[in-house]
Order: sequence, then structure tokens, then C-alpha cells
Amino acid sequence: LIKTSEKNLRENQILLESTIESPKDVSIYSVGLNYEYLSFNSLHRYNMKIMYDIDIELGMKLNDCISNKDELDEAVTVLNKVFSGESVSTVRNFEGNNSFWELRTSPIVNQNNEILGATIISNNITEKIKAEEALIKSEEKYRNIFENIQDVVFQTDPEGIFSSISPSVKSIAGYTPEELIGKPTSVLQTDNEEPDVVIRLINEQLSIKNFEKLIKTKSGEIICISLTAKMIFDKNGVPRHIDAIAQDITQRKENEKEIANQNQKLQIQNQELEQFVHIASHDL
Repeated sequence: LIKTSEKNLRENQILLESTIESPKDVSIYSVGLNYEYLSFNSLHRYNMKIMYDIDIELGMKLNDCISNKDELDEAVTVLNKVFSGESVSTVRNFEGNNSFWELRTSPIVNQNNEILGATIISNNITEKIKAEEALIKSEEKYRNIFENIQDVVFQTDPEGIFSSISPSVKSIAGYTPEELIGKPTSVLQTDNEEPDVVIRLINEQLSIKNFEKLIKTKSGEIICISLTAKMIFDKNGVPRHIDAIAQDITQRKENEKEIANQNQKLQIQNQELEQFVHIASHDL
């Protein structure tokens, strides 16, 4: 019976050790009420060596292991809360190797509901934090472009209701983004235009490029824009929204018209000159 109990105890100990060693990128350790190590896995031992250049052993106290006073004070503050019965989750950045860890600290309680210490389970979330920071920088970059671009960048639902629009719409159409968001694109169409012709075209062709059309500004002025747009679908192939960009080409169209008029005048003058030369040659 004793041998069986010893065998079961060894098996349970092996199982426990395997359990705390198995998770990848998970540091697990326990400390007593005097902040002494009761247990730790190999990853926590490795981290302490990297961050504080110390080989930890069972029974060593945290204040003898953590050389950074701010980090030690933070750890002790959390442990004191846990020793009073709380469970605490925190995110910490360790300057030693610039890593980020999510720490979940819980009290160790015996059968008499007495607190004997705390267990700290730490997940390495460095890649997650870096990905979030990269995403924030990317969003800030996009936002700066969105807010400062001269062309109008906008998004509508498949039916043509504005969901977002860049501030540049104010200088082109006279409306603020807030005045247009939630409204249909038809609010900008000219009086004699067929309703929602562009939205219908995008739904049929899924995209348009450099499509020229007239729109009416808030003041009633008619201007010409060049529109490029594309239907965006979700993972199930259902139309989600329309992404588009519009450029004011009113001045360009006026310049083209003026050049065409000048060319026409030159052609007339050339014809008159040719006729004059023909007559003069005949007379001579």
C-alpha cells in the first residue's frame, strides 16, 4: 500500500511538472507569503536569467532576485492584493529584453480556505503588442492621408448611402462629411440626372474607373468629377460596401474646352489662309 501511494505521488508529481512545462511562451511560478519561490517552470527560470542575470532557486525571495526597484515594487503591490484574496491581471513591459507579458496572479488556498501564497501565470504577448502598435501606426498614417488628401475618398453601402467621406469634400462640394454621412449619393446629383445611375453601374460592373459625371454642390453650382470605385465583398461573397475616390476635374474640362475652341478657330483661320493663298496664286 505504501509503495502504491509513493508510486501515485511520483506520477502526480510528474504530471504536475509536465503540465507547468508544456505550454509554449507561458511562464508559471508560485511564491509564498514572504515572497519566496515555492515553484517555477523552466521558462520563468530562463526569463529571470535573461532579465536579471540570476539563477533562481526554490526558497529565494523576489527582493533578492528582481534588481529593478520599480518592477519589484509593482510585483509586491500585486502580490499583497492577491494575499488578501483578490485575483489580479496586469500587463507588464520588461525593459531587460523589451518583452510584454500578461500576468494573471491568483491566491493559493488550502482546504481550510487559508491563503498560502500566489500563483503567477504569464503569457508572452510581445508579438501581439507589436502587431497592435503597427496597426495603430498604420491607421494613423491612413487617417493623415484620408484627412489631408485633396481628392475625395469615401465609402458607401451597396445602395449608395455614405458611411464615411474625407474632409476634402468641403472644398469640392461645399458639404461637410457630417452633412453627407447617412445620406444617399443622389443628394449630389444634378436635376436632370437619372437617379442612382452610378450606384447601379457599380452594382452591375462591380467597378468603374475614371468615370466622368456632373454633380451639384451645396451652393447649386454644377461641377465635373472623375470617379473611380469598386464593390467590396465579405468572405461569403456578399456585397459589403463601395470604396471610391472622386477628383474635381472641372477646371481640366474647362481647359480642354478652351483648347478645343482655340483649335477650331485655328482650323478656320488655316482654311481661310489656304483659300486666300489659292485665290492669290490663281490671280498671279
